Amino acid sequence: IPPLQTDLFAVLVMVDALFSALTDPLWTAVQAIGKMKVYQIVVGGASLMNLPLSYGLLLYVQEPWLPFAVGVGISLLMGFLQMLTFRRLYPFNVQRYFTQVYIPVGIVSLLAWGISYKFWSSAVSFWQLAGNSAACVFLTCGLIFLLGLNKAERQLVGRILPVGKRMDKLNRKGA
Repeated sequence: IPPLQTDLFAVLVMVDALFSALTDPLWTAVQAIGKMKVYQIVVGGASLMNLPLSYGLLLYVQEPWLPFAVGVGISLLMGFLQMLTFRRLYPFNVQRYFTQVYIPVGIVSLLAWGISYKFWSSAVSFWQLAGNSAACVFLTCGLIFLLGLNKAERQLVGRILPVGKRMDKLNRKGA
């Protein structure tokens, strides 16, 4: 039997990983242009706040999930700091990045989670779990293709994958 709140821990860790995945390309770009000092001071400083904030909050609210939630909040803060700092180092449109990356990822994530939770969250056997997992993967791939990619990205997928060509035709008919 898994420990209590394991599901909450897993969700918080995945959300933290998602935020990190959205902003890690900015770190790669900073390394490429060679202006890491200011970037590291700002982002590293925010990162160092995780332990004292978690400890301080645990003194008042003794919930085991709290350090994970603080980590998610710090990751979100670091993401915005990364974007703002990168904008100072290189011509970069934060609003465009947010609308082209964060909003589609958020929409796809919320829809995939909501639909999966509603229809496939109660597996009682291994095979049911495997089927539910496969359905979630296909659902998420479809949502990413239809809602998470822009037209040029869908066309690229359409040229690479045969199923992408069919999905692109369906998308053009619906538009």
